[in-house]
Amino acid sequence: MQFNKVLKWVLFFFPMLILTACSSSMHSDDNSSTSTSTLKSHEQHKVISELDNSSDKIISTMDENEYDLFQEKTLKEKFIHENKMIHFAFDDAFISEDYQKILENHAIYLRQNMNIKILIEGHADERGTPEYNIALGERRAQSVADYLQVLGVQENQVSIISYGEEKPVLLGHTEEAYAKNRRAVLVY
Repeated sequence: MQFNKVLKWVLFFFPMLILTACSSSMHSDDNSSTSTSTLKSHEQHKVISELDNSSDKIISTMDENEYDLFQEKTLKEKFIHENKMIHFAFDDAFISEDYQKILENHAIYLRQNMNIKILIEGHADERGTPEYNIALGERRAQSVADYLQVLGVQENQVSIISYGEEKPVLLGHTEEAYAKNRRAVLVY
């Protein structure tokens, strides 16, 4: 946590330092043949190198275990945010083996972050009546919610909604479009 605070501070104040360096006036001797713009450029480089050196000190204070945990957490969060769709077979709400590992990673993330809530949206393709597709979307969303809860996610962290066929991800009357539209989406 301390590293994050320091990193945010450096990232916040770095542009301000650059702007300050750019706007400050330089005093040069009359005998100097160096132009003001060259001096400003040299000053900017000095500020940047000082910041680089200070960030090295910040990073070097983090031990290897903390750095490994930081990298692991970053990779997990990236995976979580890139893998939010669970697809289903035609007229089914069963979670296939392909998506169980994805949901296990979501469950780990949610158990470690009890303050985070998730909305699971259920969707269906356009085949079937609108009423049937709303019910099917709800069964899909509930199936994902139940699976997460079996893996230890708290019930109060999870809510569901069904859109049925109302929000297709891909328009068309092909099997490819139908397959992409039969889904549950995890929204953080």
